[in-house]
Amino acid sequence: MGISIIGTSDMRSLKLPPVLYKYREFENPFHRKILIDNCVFFAAPNTFPDKKDCHPEEIFPTEEIVREHYWNKSLKEMPWMPIEARVLYVRNQLSTAPIMDETTRESLIEALFSDYCKCHGVLSVTADPSNERMWDEYAKEHTGFCVGFDSAKLAMISGGGGPITYCDKLPAIYIWVDSPEVEYEKRVFFKERHWEFEREYRLNITWPLSAIDYEVERNIQLPEGCIVSVICGRNMKPSDMEELKRIVAVRHPKARFLQEE
Repeated sequence: MGISIIGTSDMRSLKLPPVLYKYREFENPFHRKILIDNCVFFAAPNTFPDKKDCHPEEIFPTEEIVREHYWNKSLKEMPWMPIEARVLYVRNQLSTAPIMDETTRESLIEALFSDYCKCHGVLSVTADPSNERMWDEYAKEHTGFCVGFDSAKLAMISGGGGPITYCDKLPAIYIWVDSPEVEYEKRVFFKERHWEFEREYRLNITWPLSAIDYEVERNIQLPEGCIVSVICGRNMKPSDMEELKRIVAVRHPKARFLQEE
């Protein structure tokens, strides 16, 4: 009901540049896990700072659409049912369907979004390793570092991905009208225009519905050789730079070690 949790892996072909980047803070041990443990974290959408991210407006279906939904459902699941019983079934569903109850609609959508977030993970990366604002905001004013990934190898751990489309108004999701493919596209790959400076690409992972009942492992191991470069910020402390250089030399000896100009 407005939430597509499974079946997204083949909904969007990957459209990625050769190298993708992620800005990190050196002082944050969680951020250093990328290099030390050779893994990336696929975040739950409800942890994003932008509360509209992956959570655009959802337009509720009309009574006619709901009636058609239950009619088609009855034809598929109970083809043997006489027409009089089918009409009664649809009438009963209309009278009890939570989506038709205006007092519970919003709480229903929030509950479904919460379940969606438990089963869905997003990795946000960018095509630009020289973005001043990204260095300021995501690498602690150039004191952190930026990791470059081979995008083809990065895509191997993902269920789909591509570039973000930036717009003045997020496209609404039309419940029970939009196909799962269209809903997935609208939910994951659109952001408001004031985020355009990020030049973001996204990779996603979807866990099965059973993931709602347990805590999924969001740190996903990278293929060998996926990390191709590490760029240290121009304001990084010399001691941090030496430590970063050591980590890269030991864990990613084939990666290029660079300094921001």
